[in-house]
Amino acid sequence: RRLVARHDVVADADRLTVGNGATLEVRGDDVICDVVNGGRLSDKKGMNLPGVKLSFTGPVFNEFLIELPRSVKIVNSSLRREKIIGPLAIGTWYSELSKRGLVCVTETTSRAEIERFAAALGHALAEPL
Repeated sequence: RRLVARHDVVADADRLTVGNGATLEVRGDDVICDVVNGGRLSDKKGMNLPGVKLSFTGPVFNEFLIELPRSVKIVNSSLRREKIIGPLAIGTWYSELSKRGLVCVTETTSRAEIERFAAALGHALAEPL
């Protein structure tokens, strides 16, 4: 199934990924989306970064575990340069989970802070090793 929305509904972008795994693409004035998991769309749906996975699919409160394509400690060193405290490196205690990090977001975390973290995380993952 495909979903088509007007371009002015979403921010300008060549490619976006939405919470259910569908990829959005801008074509003229339309945004095209392959529906992976059907359901009601709302403004509370999350956006995903390519290469970052949620470790669990259930509901979360303030904390959630993510899996990165590289070591959390390497990513955190890049985030520190941006004065951002990155995910808690679970690999510190469980070496087999070195690519998993615990992220905490509370009601005191602003949308701008979350977007800054997401952008910096995306840049950190794009850096060559």
